[in-house]
Amino acid sequence: YRFRLTPKLYRGKNTLPAEVCEIMLPAESRTVVPFGHNELLFRGSWGEGFHAPTFGQLYSPSTEGPVPGNIQDPELCPLNPGNPVYCSIRPNARSGGNPDLKPETSKQWTIGFVAEPANWFNVSMDLWQIDRTDRVYSLTPQQVVANYTTFPENIVRNPDGSISYIRAGFVNASGEITRGIDVGARFRWAATGGRWTANLDGTYIDS
Repeated sequence: YRFRLTPKLYRGKNTLPAEVCEIMLPAESRTVVPFGHNELLFRGSWGEGFHAPTFGQLYSPSTEGPVPGNIQDPELCPLNPGNPVYCSIRPNARSGGNPDLKPETSKQWTIGFVAEPANWFNVSMDLWQIDRTDRVYSLTPQQVVANYTTFPENIVRNPDGSISYIRAGFVNASGEITRGIDVGARFRWAATGGRWTANLDGTYIDS
């Protein structure tokens, strides 16, 4: 996903800097027009998007080879503790493209304000959240084993129950929610024959 922030500053009495945050998505998006007066402005946006899997993620050739290092069978080792037949094995792993991948999707929103209590100072704050689902993720064989209950079908077994091979590679993960707060303060003053501007910006991210 791509984000573009375009700052614009208009000089004049009691005039706020107009900031427009445009979310560039390959799918549907909506723009909410800010409302307010020249000392307090509210703004917000909401959008949806998707990101299609790449050709390589879908159709890259399959490769097969032993997993790096010994692993434990997550199903049979607990039933046979200490038995190297189940607790110290090195099966093959297959990885490559996955033609069943679904596109990643997202929903995001922002809401905030810009205030100018004086003609030499303004402050802004924006709350935002991005909710991504069906993230395309490349699994290693170790991750498949460690998350066996999530990907049980990725451990392919022989008729006797032993592991035939581990299917690694690209999968659709459950999702991710990222939210945060953007804050900023701007100061303007005239000194030594010129006009000066100082900006303070910060972001808190919770993922």
